[in-house]
Amino acid sequence: MFRAHCIVLLSLLSLKMAFAQSMDCTEVLFLIEQSAEEFHAIQADTRSEHGGFTTTHELADAQYCVILEDPEKRSYLCTWAYPIGSDLAKAAFDATSSQMGHCLADLATVVQDQPVNHPDTYNSLLFKLAETEVRVTHKNKGVLNSTLVSVIFEGATRAK
Repeated sequence: MFRAHCIVLLSLLSLKMAFAQSMDCTEVLFLIEQSAEEFHAIQADTRSEHGGFTTTHELADAQYCVILEDPEKRSYLCTWAYPIGSDLAKAAFDATSSQMGHCLADLATVVQDQPVNHPDTYNSLLFKLAETEVRVTHKNKGVLNSTLVSVIFEGATRAK
């Protein structure tokens, strides 16, 4: 039993390290730079089955990355899917949040994001920068039988 717990702990720690390293600060800053230009330079021409457009810039091991658009702004979204309630998803959320905090330490204010009503559970950190916001989310989606970890880079809000 002790051995099994150690194996799980080591697996979680290695995933946490690998996930945090999969998005380095150069990549985070690149996506923030792209947000000012509404992600046009990394948008592909095809529509994604997940909504929005496919992108030419995908984060490592993401299930999908897309560029979403609404009347006010465009956003870059990458999502990783795990079995529902997975400890690996929680480790990935913690590692991504920690890495984002490290990369944006002097640039962003971090707040607990407001809850939403559609997932079964929801946890989100919001990194507020002068011109944009970055959100890291962790949500259980019973209807999908999955726990999703996502990172969202908000584009600049369009003038009305």
